[in-house]
Amino acid sequence: MQTKWLLVIATFLLSANSFANTLTNRHTIPESNFVTFNSGQEYCDYQMANNPNIKGCMPIYNTNHHTGIKVQLKENGPSQTIAAGMILPSYFFDNTESFNVIVTNEDSNKTIYVGPVYTIVGLACDDSSCKPWN
Repeated sequence: MQTKWLLVIATFLLSANSFANTLTNRHTIPESNFVTFNSGQEYCDYQMANNPNIKGCMPIYNTNHHTGIKVQLKENGPSQTIAAGMILPSYFFDNTESFNVIVTNEDSNKTIYVGPVYTIVGLACDDSSCKPWN
């Protein structure tokens, strides 16, 4: 169990670093991407078709058009900011089913969600709440 958490934390930190440059190029919705995703499953199906090594896909989509959100794995842990209209891709190369996050509105610094992100579903968040991205 401890190894799994270390893997989740390592993957999240890797996401924060390695996806920072690609967010504006490949994962913008829909401003600079020719593909528009209507659900986490559509997003994951597309990503997994392009990389068959991905076993778990838990995207977090900021549906808001004016406010960023911050995502943390645990209280007082490192956070990743997701700009308005952007997706934070979270890929796993093992069969990870979910991980817990804390999502905060970047402007108000208020917590808007505490709970799991599930594989193939992900989360869709606005400036006040998050829900499964169905």
